[in-house]
Amino acid sequence: MPSKLYNKFTKSKYESEEQMIRDRKNRDNIKQKIRYYKKQYGYDLDYNDLELYHQFVLNLNVIKKVHRFHSFILRYKEPKDKMIIKTDAEVYYTNKSNIDLGLDYIDFLKKLKKDDSEELTEKTDKRKRKTTTEFIEKQTIIIF
Repeated sequence: MPSKLYNKFTKSKYESEEQMIRDRKNRDNIKQKIRYYKKQYGYDLDYNDLELYHQFVLNLNVIKKVHRFHSFILRYKEPKDKMIIKTDAEVYYTNKSNIDLGLDYIDFLKKLKKDDSEELTEKTDKRKRKTTTEFIEKQTIIIF
């Protein structure tokens, strides 16, 4: 049985119990934030990839503006003849400043994995179905 101050992540011992508690709080805080960012913005971050997580936190102000247009930005190419599809033009010109901001950070956006929004809505629908209750109408007669 390992000692009380053994750190299984670094395979070494903590110097004190306070350090152990501080590191545990830090790990838990990062995991909670990852869960929140996944729910709020739909990006699938991993605790094992802390470098990407720190880049995500540094660029959070950009992601707040761009996360709704992630798939559009990745598939958008500036046309050579300055002609774009009508549906793309509507999306682009109504959100031009946010999309242009996202195009500046396209290399970073390519690293991020975006969850499908349909899957997220299906999960919430399943939760609602479980909590809904069905009532019998007042005029229904029950015969025993």
